[in-house]
Amino acid sequence: MKKALELAFLLVALAGSTGTCQQASSPSSTPREVLKSSTDRGALEDAARTLARSEDAEDLALLGQLLREREFLARLDDLSKPESLHLSRVIAALAEHPTPQAVELCLSLAEDPVFIAEADRKSFVLELLASVKPMAERTAAVLQRSNAEGYFEFNARLLAANGSPRALGLFESMMLDKTVPVENRVECLHVSFLPRRMQPEILRSADQILSKTSERAIAGAVTESVFDFRQEWFGIESRISAPPPWTSASTDSLRAALKLAQKAEARPGLSPSLHKKVASARETIAQALGQH
Repeated sequence: MKKALELAFLLVALAGSTGTCQQASSPSSTPREVLKSSTDRGALEDAARTLARSEDAEDLALLGQLLREREFLARLDDLSKPESLHLSRVIAALAEHPTPQAVELCLSLAEDPVFIAEADRKSFVLELLASVKPMAERTAAVLQRSNAEGYFEFNARLLAANGSPRALGLFESMMLDKTVPVENRVECLHVSFLPRRMQPEILRSADQILSKTSERAIAGAVTESVFDFRQEWFGIESRISAPPPWTSASTDSLRAALKLAQKAEARPGLSPSLHKKVASARETIAQALGQH
């Protein structure tokens, strides 16, 4: 009797082991087979990233289909946790070579109700879409609609980083939008402009905002983002490197910066301390321009 019980327990254990093996991915399984039924999140991520990097249009079509299914998204990431870590790496693989088909996929995912059910997912595809230059009209429209969904500050950085005319045009309209709290827009200007303030396209965008705004706070934020630097703008936890000196700027940048400095100095309401910063920068810029 005892031996019979031992044999029964052994058979149950073997059955359980066999069941577990069926859930795991076989080393010989193709990525498509893994994606169909595997519950191994790491294996699913690897397989999905393989499809994301594939040049086969059918692979990308299958990936797009799966990313619209809650069942697959639940197998890929634990939906009880706030972060979609495995999904983020899959989208990052798409971003390595954002082909037109990948862009089309992300445009649809950005507004797919299943995909964006979790808050962090939309940011992954918005970031990919905004990395493509020049920015397409459909991409700008998707970003613009997402502003009202809590992505205003996030999108502002993406648009400034893109730097193409359509992206900066949308950025400018956002900074001039009085329905958005002014303190939010001031922060966006600091974070978006200061690291890129020697780029000619950013300086021209700053000029556009300064020319059009009637708000003293926005005019001041544009001016100080280009001609001043204060670490406290970015909080205690964020360490932002000071921008390089104007003497290292290109001729196009120096010309755009000189024009902006003259416009800022002529604008009423500039604080004495900021006026001094602009005047000092203008002198340096003029000298550097004379040496080019």
